[in-house]
Amino acid sequence: MNGGEVVEQGYRFGAFRLLPMRRRLLRGDDPVQLSPRAISILTTLVERHDRIVTKDEIFAEIWPGTFVEENNLTVHVSALRKALGADTITTIPGRGYKFTAELILPEGALAEPAPAPYETEPVPAKPETNLPQRLAAVIGRDAELAELEERLGGHRLVTLAGPSGIGKTRLAIELGWRLAPDFPDGVWLIDLAPLTDPAVVTSTTATVLGAALRGADTPVETIAAALAKKRLLLIFDNCEHLIGATAELIEALLERVPGLRILATSQETLRIPAEQVYRLNPLALPPASATEIAGFGAVALFVARARAADRRFALDGDNDASVVEICRRLDGIPLALEMAAARLPLLGLEGLRARLDERLHMLSTGPRTAEWRHRTLRDTVAWSYGLLDPADQHVFRRLAGFAGSFSLDAAIAVAGGADANRWELVDALGRLVDKSLVTVEGGEQPRYRLLETLRLYALERLAVSGESEAIAERHARYFTELFDRAYEAWETTPDAVWLGIHAPEIDNVRAALDWAVADQRRSEIAIGLAGAAALLWDKLSLVAEGRRYVDRSEKLIGDETPLAVAARLMKQVGGLWHSTDRPRALTLLERSAALYRQFDDRLNLGTTLATLGGVLAFLGRHADAKAALSEAREILSPSNRRKSLFNVMNSLGFLALFMNDAVGARTHFGRALELAKAQNDATRQTQILVNLAEVEFGLGDVDRAVELGQEAVTRLRLVGGQSYLGWGLVNLASYLIQGNRTRNFLACCHGVDSTGSLYFGLGRVARWKGFRSVLASYRIPGLAMRSGMIFWKF
Repeated sequence: MNGGEVVEQGYRFGAFRLLPMRRRLLRGDDPVQLSPRAISILTTLVERHDRIVTKDEIFAEIWPGTFVEENNLTVHVSALRKALGADTITTIPGRGYKFTAELILPEGALAEPAPAPYETEPVPAKPETNLPQRLAAVIGRDAELAELEERLGGHRLVTLAGPSGIGKTRLAIELGWRLAPDFPDGVWLIDLAPLTDPAVVTSTTATVLGAALRGADTPVETIAAALAKKRLLLIFDNCEHLIGATAELIEALLERVPGLRILATSQETLRIPAEQVYRLNPLALPPASATEIAGFGAVALFVARARAADRRFALDGDNDASVVEICRRLDGIPLALEMAAARLPLLGLEGLRARLDERLHMLSTGPRTAEWRHRTLRDTVAWSYGLLDPADQHVFRRLAGFAGSFSLDAAIAVAGGADANRWELVDALGRLVDKSLVTVEGGEQPRYRLLETLRLYALERLAVSGESEAIAERHARYFTELFDRAYEAWETTPDAVWLGIHAPEIDNVRAALDWAVADQRRSEIAIGLAGAAALLWDKLSLVAEGRRYVDRSEKLIGDETPLAVAARLMKQVGGLWHSTDRPRALTLLERSAALYRQFDDRLNLGTTLATLGGVLAFLGRHADAKAALSEAREILSPSNRRKSLFNVMNSLGFLALFMNDAVGARTHFGRALELAKAQNDATRQTQILVNLAEVEFGLGDVDRAVELGQEAVTRLRLVGGQSYLGWGLVNLASYLIQGNRTRNFLACCHGVDSTGSLYFGLGRVARWKGFRSVLASYRIPGLAMRSGMIFWKF
């Protein structure tokens, strides 16, 4: 005895002393830094040092009633061996582990405890807890559980935040069971969902903890006194609707009870100093490139619940795409996925997928034991919406006007309007983020998003408010103005920077155009936005989709359409069609140029003539092409429209080649290269190097062609120009064959085409040698003539 305190002798081995009651391991007088879970495993092995301890026995002792992956145990055993020495714990293959260090037992302990052979395994003590038993495994949350366990190991208060239905409660209960052995005085769940009065938060907590208030004037002090010397974990579940009272109680308890840890679940953060916020994301979704989808959390949960509802269901190659679409459109939200899976026996997979737009009505088969707010998907979202004050409800439903993500400026313009107080809108958006109704996408310029299920509900509320049409128009006008500025900025902004700013708006542009083209009365917006945003479709290589939008908008041009707006759209339609339907592109570009001449817009006339001249050149109208391109060069040379001037010089180079003027082509391409270098534009420099190499090859300077071709290929690899790399390598291979450099040729070819065969357009080599003589001369293995086409077979 020492001052009334029991001194624990513990177990000694080597330089170490294990104190099980205090859950400490000492080396001399210094504590060894190990997790509480690792010390519990060591204690289990030491107390059973006389025999092999099976893995199942360890799991039952350390993680009672919980399914845990075996690698969790392996990680902790490895940490023990690292701290104690590799020979301290021996693995017995197929059986378990044995503590093998020489052990000095505490006084009074049996040196060789020998249970009778007929005795059953000891039953682990039941943890002190009121946690409900888990009826189903938590799927797809292993990483989150590990991160939360680590957070609670280092911090006394962690708030698990996220929207309703994302699985906060289930995850908290699972974590509570896993951590139960680390808290000798228990893990206790305080469920606030049934409460409506903030005044009863404290008394409810006292009831769960068995602290008798008996009319105490300071109930917090009474609870704190009851917990004063205990080590326990409290889980405050569903705090969002009583956030103020709950935060006040939690802060007071943490100040008064040093052995207390708290996990809170809430849609809104507590905002007290000790809080560590862990925002729970939806379950993992397969990326578009994924070929194996079963391991992603959203898919795994949907499949597990689908099999529970219909034993015939199986994930296979035929239904992978539908399963991924369902999981993605339900945002990876666990509750929505479980409700959807429950509908499978009635609707079938395709019927379910086809009705996802009606999910708020369709998904209404939550568990009978669930809280009322989780019985249907609509109830789940309505609960969250009902917690907002009227001003925040107003902003939330207006944000439904956005498709995909949106910027802060866009939110202010669309949700607030011209007369709104900017900072009031910023504060409202911040509150919606805090309440997990708006998701933040990180980056230098953060973007925001409503999960699709939340957006569908917000759209319903927007329709009820009578604001749908006004918000749709405000949304479309905002993006028209945004892309008006983007159109003007294109010439002076590096391609990658321009795309980085504007590519995230693609979903909003689609939504705005869908709304605008649906009604003739909105034609002004449709024509303006389609013309301004056409560059986006082109630069994102979504030309076919862009054509559909600009074609529909072009049909809306009428007598009332402003000439500048009509001219821009005609130019952009022509630009999107110039590679596949040149006669149509020519007609539209000529109409656009005529309109620009009519109201004397010289710069836009120059950019239109730059495209028009290229089309005329490919149509064989060389004189007309030269006139258009020469006028464009004259207009654009003194301007800052360097990209358009580059296009002019590049087109003049091709025109010279069409007219058998290789020397002129070299001059024009050389000028284009200077423009690209002046703009530090690596992509355009590479494009011109490819063209210049072709010119030199045509002029017979094979060595110079090889030099330029190699530089082009090197640059293409550096800038990631995969769409052009194949052409650059094909050209270089041709030059190398003609220059008798077959070894370089073969090295150049390998790895170009992942499909297993590479088509070479070697027709140009026939100017010097026939195909067959080339093949016979170099005996290139694997190169075969098939139907007049040459393939490289890997």
